[in-house]
Amino acid sequence: MSFTDSAAAGAANPHSPSQETQKLITLLGNLMPLLLRIQSPPIEPPSPFAAANLMFENPLLDREAATSLVEDITGDSLRTLSTYLETNAGRFSGLDNCIAIVTQAAHRFKARDYEQAFGLIWQAYRLITALRASNPQLPPLALNLVPPAGMTTADPPGKLTDLKAAMELAGLSLGR
Repeated sequence: MSFTDSAAAGAANPHSPSQETQKLITLLGNLMPLLLRIQSPPIEPPSPFAAANLMFENPLLDREAATSLVEDITGDSLRTLSTYLETNAGRFSGLDNCIAIVTQAAHRFKARDYEQAFGLIWQAYRLITALRASNPQLPPLALNLVPPAGMTTADPPGKLTDLKAAMELAGLSLGR
């Protein structure tokens, strides 16, 4: 069964999630212990006399790689959400509720609290998905990675300004 077939089956029967959705939920569940692990106190570096074989487990390298991966995933997701909200919040009701969530996620990202940032990003994605389910005119996130040239938005008062400031504070520019 293709993704679109299973998505259609899931839409027809909302009480039984598709197999892909179950896989995603499992993967997200497995990511949370990783987030907790990388936020635990640093592990002692290996001895300088130890063999440098990257195929064997090296807790210090594993931690650094995991941190980089989570920073990339979280940072890219924050950029995507910020661009999406900047482009669409003034045009579609309900999205302004997402701005505060994404702003808080950017602050948690800046504080290197990746578990909280990731959880808030997940809340924002779920809220946008729920809004899209009730309003088919609301565009999907994937189509809004770059705002249209010269587009101006009717910002909800102060909220997008706060989000932009939080993104800049977290070192997350919208330009790739």
